[in-house]
Amino acid sequence: MKMLRSSCLTLLFASTALAYVILKPKAYIRLNDENGAKTINASTQNTVDFDYTTNILYVVAKEPARLTAFTLAVDGTPTQLLEHSFNPNLEGYPLDIEICRPQVLGASPRVAISFVNPSSRSADGRVVFFQPLAFGS
Repeated sequence: MKMLRSSCLTLLFASTALAYVILKPKAYIRLNDENGAKTINASTQNTVDFDYTTNILYVVAKEPARLTAFTLAVDGTPTQLLEHSFNPNLEGYPLDIEICRPQVLGASPRVAISFVNPSSRSADGRVVFFQPLAFGS
């Protein structure tokens, strides 16, 4: 029986680089406050999610209870597509938004928004599913 012997020499070079990242504002959005005036920091809580397939940014504001959608151009400039007000007495205050795109062929994407129970903040909330925005519809 022949026995083969081989030796391997592994050489690992590690280097570190120090760099500063400077973020420059490209654009910003103004949301409507409770009086309908467009201002920066118009609500008490904003939650965002970005749909990469349609290039749409969804912004949910708790107070005033509102959903605003923006399209982002190639250069990143936002353009408002939609603004929808929720009725906090009927639907509750929106807390969070998520874009749900199943990885299963033929499955429909959804926009999920969670709400605080309008009757009591200590009660269970709910999640409502919506159709995502699409251009041309």
